[in-house]
Amino acid sequence: MNSLVSILSGILTAVAFSGEKFSMFVFVSLVPLFVVGMQKQLAKNVALFAFSYYVILMLWLYRLTAMASPALLTAGIVLIGLIMAFLYWLPFHIFKPKGILEVIAVFTLADMMPSFLGPLSFPWGRLGVILTPTPELIQIASITGAVGVTAIIVTVNILLAKLVQERRPRYLGIAVFVVCANYIYGSVALKNPIEQRDSLQVSAIQGGIGSMGKWQATTDETMERYFSLCQEAVDQGGELLILPETAFPMTLKGEVLDRLLAFSRENQAEMVVGGFFQEEDGKLYNSLVNLRNGTRYHKQNLVPYGEFVPFARFFGHTNNLSFGEEISLIQTEGATVGAMICYDSIFSPIMRQSVKKGASLLVVSSNDSWFEHTPALYQHHAHGIMRAVESHRYLVRSANTGITSVIDPYGRVIDTYPPYSSGVLTAEVFPQSNITPYVKFGDWVVYLALGYLLFQRFRR
Repeated sequence: MNSLVSILSGILTAVAFSGEKFSMFVFVSLVPLFVVGMQKQLAKNVALFAFSYYVILMLWLYRLTAMASPALLTAGIVLIGLIMAFLYWLPFHIFKPKGILEVIAVFTLADMMPSFLGPLSFPWGRLGVILTPTPELIQIASITGAVGVTAIIVTVNILLAKLVQERRPRYLGIAVFVVCANYIYGSVALKNPIEQRDSLQVSAIQGGIGSMGKWQATTDETMERYFSLCQEAVDQGGELLILPETAFPMTLKGEVLDRLLAFSRENQAEMVVGGFFQEEDGKLYNSLVNLRNGTRYHKQNLVPYGEFVPFARFFGHTNNLSFGEEISLIQTEGATVGAMICYDSIFSPIMRQSVKKGASLLVVSSNDSWFEHTPALYQHHAHGIMRAVESHRYLVRSANTGITSVIDPYGRVIDTYPPYSSGVLTAEVFPQSNITPYVKFGDWVVYLALGYLLFQRFRR
């Protein structure tokens, strides 16, 4: 029975991450887990929670039946669930938390564990990201990162679980206080003015080409589609044009590059284009390139089995795409751009390093057409909102089929373009220069939690 209750918590939390209407549900979705888990076998119950949570989140993979059999996709989904179950189980097994504070600290570590797998890292289900539809509740992330929001969510759920177990109203009072204090802090933060020294008109291009059609279209068809949209962006006053990930699914060289450069010169448009870029050493990258000056960013986190095969060398194979070796900035006339390509945007360290190096504007260029009309489309966009808050930077998101959006430094979505359509979103943004505590100090909350747990362990 306890196992079923823990699985139920995972399902409920996945529902909370399925759309803006359900996000507040995360404040109670963990209550069943903690009601049964705080009594005994907490590590096992947390593992069951993580398994069911990630399995539900990954159901969108069944949209890829044109590329893989249902049986293979099922095996992949189950494998992801098992890996996440182990990662969440491990810190609970090691530290065996006993009190409320210890459980909060260990869950904070568990929430970060999917980030520690190197090229296989997958922090898609970070609990703190679930609250991005309510800007007031995530402003603490500029200090703590998303993990601080996770700690608040876990705290409230544990207090409500204790209320169920012990029937003491004080737990409800403390839970309400935690939520209200965080909301009030966020409300005050949202009233702070945004630095507006220089403005820039940025146009995010949404090609609206489906996942299969993108690779089947001819070069001329693709070029014509994007040239038309870029011309529309120029007509709207766009000074900086951002195109989606691999908008041109080919190597940016030869005739393709010549035509792009000619369009850029003729229209006096500064264009940041997504495509494959081959460096002089022969390595091929998934890249964003400023056509005007050649500054570029290579994707740091490739999608396992989508862009590279893990451990390919052991099977006598080589991967065509290379991982970006360093986080480079894209220089434009109006801003220094910290870029993230698709999957990169779920990783905070890329954003942090970009801002530390001088990025005044963040850009996410993505191809989310694989998600089709599933919650994954919304979930990926939510990570972009969190990166904007953590860095206090405007974030411009250009996605092949959506969600294309412009987000302000407090995580408020200024505007979006309808998904699965073709068009241009132009908005005024203001490059920022301040450095948030989170950018400066990183995931200090995790280190604090780890230090507290080690201290408690040695005390016993």
